[in-house]
Amino acid sequence: MAFVQSSSLRGVSGRRLSFAKRLRMMLALRKSRTDLAALTDDQLADIGVSREQATVESQRAPWDGHEYWVKRTF
Repeated sequence: MAFVQSSSLRGVSGRRLSFAKRLRMMLALRKSRTDLAALTDDQLADIGVSREQATVESQRAPWDGHEYWVKRTF
């Protein structure tokens, strides 16, 4: 089970993100990961991602976001 790091709940300003922003982030991550899983092997090769990497990423929990993505998005 993955736990959310407190740093992933903070935006660029260092302030804690609101519930609405965290929810939007999780929904966006879920959609992005679902879209990634739907790509063909040729499309994945075009972006330099293997099927195994795409599968692992698509199975991550919606609240398990990359810190760099959170900081750049919100």
